[in-house]
Amino acid sequence: MPNENAEKTQNAFHIARARALENLSLQEDRRLIGTYAEKLLHSTLKFYYQPDASYHEISLGTMVADACVMDENGEAESVEIQTGSFLPLRKKLQKYRASGERVRVVMPLSAKKRIIWVSPEDGSLGKANTSPKKGRLTDALRELYFIRDFLGEDFLTLDILLIDMDEYRLQDGWGNSGKRGSHRTERYPCELIARYSFGPLEDYEAFVPRELGESFTADAFAKATHLTPRRANSALHVLMAIGLLERKAEGRKYVYFTKDHGKSEAL
Repeated sequence: MPNENAEKTQNAFHIARARALENLSLQEDRRLIGTYAEKLLHSTLKFYYQPDASYHEISLGTMVADACVMDENGEAESVEIQTGSFLPLRKKLQKYRASGERVRVVMPLSAKKRIIWVSPEDGSLGKANTSPKKGRLTDALRELYFIRDFLGEDFLTLDILLIDMDEYRLQDGWGNSGKRGSHRTERYPCELIARYSFGPLEDYEAFVPRELGESFTADAFAKATHLTPRRANSALHVLMAIGLLERKAEGRKYVYFTKDHGKSEAL
């Protein structure tokens, strides 16, 4: 039997995408996709979190929130959708913290991705190719480093969404194929695969697979999370920076552990 909540979530996501497509006038001619500077993904998520467009782009003093919603406790909450680098978000979060306003930061990640090449001459679309890379929750860690000082605080909730996407890239790069150094023009959100919400700092233990036990090495972490050694080391650095992990030297290697040895669900 299908999961009713999951079905409702997908329906809400599809309705939000349809509203976004209508809002961006893309339904009549899909070839226009790629001309809206990645607004489609951003707009879809605004309608997903807040179906009423009159609560989009809300002015909060010197800030403008992407949307305003009521949380599960009936309190007003701003929504900030971050599809790019989290570095510029730091100043905005400082203002939210100072004002006492509640904010939900939304970070979309590609789960499964198809790449579709767009001709720079006439806008025609090439054959779609499925990327071998699968998105994971740990892909978020590089950006979370920029807002590490705010994670776990009461005013902030973080949502990480894994979404199957079609990525449109302009074939304007170098080489015979024109693919190296090409530019991404649009991301079309196909299906919402998973949604993770993080509030208190202990919620972030979801980044540490349960099977690692109370202590583990960088090699064990890389194997459990399917990260390359380099990316695993970067991820561990972030988890230490936000105060979730500690480490100590044992021989020639470091051993990592959470401060209370708690573990949440594996990735």
